[in-house]
Amino acid sequence: MRAAADAALASPLAHGAILEVALGLVSAPRQLVVVGETDAEIAEAARRVAADVVAVVSPAQALAFAEAGFTLFEGKVALGGEATAYDCRAFACALPTTDAGRLG
Repeated sequence: MRAAADAALASPLAHGAILEVALGLVSAPRQLVVVGETDAEIAEAARRVAADVVAVVSPAQALAFAEAGFTLFEGKVALGGEATAYDCRAFACALPTTDAGRLG
């Protein structure tokens, strides 16, 4: 691994994949799930966020994914019928929000 690291640091443009993997190993993954209308303002804001996973789904899709065993979607609903974002880092989610401005 050390040889790969030395090569990547010496010539970063030629070793982008190695550097991306290394970055992923040192930083907690960010997962952003929006449940609700896929054209809602918060859904559009989520699509612009730099995250490892961005999923914009309908309530029915979230339920289907959860029932299929995708734990990221468990308990994720559109609160009060509004598109709702769940911002998760290191597999722990912040409180859900309907405010697109909080997704920065």
